[in-house]
Amino acid sequence: MIFRSRIKNYKTLMLCGMACLALANIWPRFFHFEASLGTDWVDAIRGFLYGLGIGLNLLTVLLNRRQRQSGCRYR
Repeated sequence: MIFRSRIKNYKTLMLCGMACLALANIWPRFFHFEASLGTDWVDAIRGFLYGLGIGLNLLTVLLNRRQRQSGCRYR
């Protein structure tokens, strides 16, 4: 419910998308879980974070474009 009301605010989605991309970039450098998880799991989590970040950023672009076309703005 909380996330649904914030979907209309595209800045929140952009922040979440950029955070996922940043976490995916620093994941293998600062968190060394390869010994316990294995390299395949680390790559899978990193790929998931990249996909989630890119997807949220594309959703942000679509929502921003739709809001500008309709003339209403949510802030």
